[in-house]
Amino acid sequence: MFNDNNEEIRRESMLGELRQRIREVRQGPDGLLYLLTDEDNGVMLLIEQTS
Repeated sequence: MFNDNNEEIRRESMLGELRQRIREVRQGPDGLLYLLTDEDNGVMLLIEQTS
């Protein structure tokens, strides 16, 4: 979360159980988020909203 001056005022950790650094995040044409980890045996993750 950022304030009106674009300064970070709150941070929430997510996906900590992966124990891998997230290298890149992109939104696909399908509107979903794709994450790539920065490890020798890294993975590509697909993030989608569930109801």
